[in-house]
Amino acid sequence: MKTQRFFSSLVLYVFVLSQSISAQTVIYDEVSMNPGNTDMVFYSIEEGSVSSITQSVWDLAFDVSPMGATIRINGGNGCELFLYGGIETWDDVELEVVETLPNLYNDPTNWGVGAYSQGGDGMFDIGWGLYDVVTHIVTGNKVFVIKLGDGTLKKTKIVSLEAGEYKFVYSNIDGTDSQEISVLQSDYTDKNFVYFNFEEGMVMDLEPDNNSWNLVFLKYVADLGGGYYYPVTGCLANPNTNIQQLEGLADPFYDSDFSTELMSDLADEIGYDWKSYDMEAGVYNIVVDRCYFVSEENGSIWRIVFTAFEGSATGNVEMGILLEQPAVNDVSNLNVTDNLNEILLYPNPASNENVILEMAQKTDAAVYIYDSKGSIVLAPSIVNDGNFVSLQVKELSQGIYFVEVRADAASSTKRLIIE
Repeated sequence: MKTQRFFSSLVLYVFVLSQSISAQTVIYDEVSMNPGNTDMVFYSIEEGSVSSITQSVWDLAFDVSPMGATIRINGGNGCELFLYGGIETWDDVELEVVETLPNLYNDPTNWGVGAYSQGGDGMFDIGWGLYDVVTHIVTGNKVFVIKLGDGTLKKTKIVSLEAGEYKFVYSNIDGTDSQEISVLQSDYTDKNFVYFNFEEGMVMDLEPDNNSWNLVFLKYVADLGGGYYYPVTGCLANPNTNIQQLEGLADPFYDSDFSTELMSDLADEIGYDWKSYDMEAGVYNIVVDRCYFVSEENGSIWRIVFTAFEGSATGNVEMGILLEQPAVNDVSNLNVTDNLNEILLYPNPASNENVILEMAQKTDAAVYIYDSKGSIVLAPSIVNDGNFVSLQVKELSQGIYFVEVRADAASSTKRLIIE
């Protein structure tokens, strides 16, 4: 469960309308990939862990996003891919040749470039096949051999991608046990990938909806430098999530600010290097002067600071999170004016109790409470028979909210913290 803690002096009450509460709340959260880092954990900054899947249950991931045409391998589970030759070599695959071939890897910076897409030109040659600009069909022209996590070898070819349907053939190296599968992208709306398991011969719908998560914690293969590829444990971003990394900070929770212009769309902007392994002590050390600003599709921006990684013993990752900017919607457009009377909001932070909003004078007003996404969670509470109103917040979950007071054409906004 998320817990909250203050690192700066609390300013509980604000009496000038144009001034906001300056104390920020760090929301502490934990993600567990389980012992051995066996799980992929899809994570929402606002909701926490959305879902987990055992990473070893899949071998291939077919891109089912709009205009998607790549196939990724499960490098984190030991899968390896080799380009054998042109499509005409399908009946002539030899084990001795396979053992001499170089590996193909997923691009960890770009979800749209899987191992099967390596060698393409990014235009009409997409690696495993050629795109016809007239028919809009991608026709496979290569034979690949995949080595599964248990060492099993399969030869594979993507026959085509036509009208959003992949046709894919695989067999043993000697051609026995040949199977053809079909993956229809339209069957998996709101997903980035659908997965395939060779042992079961099964297409698997494993991901949560694309708009429900921002980050995924998992094992994957990365270039550690100089073309040296190795399995790592880290964090990749949803294609709809942009990230800015800042380091050299004395206090990574509060120093510096984000720049939307410097936000990156690289999937591995967070990656794996926010930690390092101390061989002598047998523990992971966290980079203590770094933070990440994470921008969601709705415009909200959060600061993430990693605080601990327990390694394969537990697979636990610990982090602190702060809301830097609410969603770009109703909340972002709330005007802070000095046309209203001075107001007081207490207790703040609040727990399982009511919150009192008090004005210096009687004023006809309506009070709304928004969550960090800009959705109204309480509205309206009318102040017309006195100078205060009791806000019922018992049902609100932990987090940061915004209280708007509207009177005539004026409005004022306060931040409310629920612990």
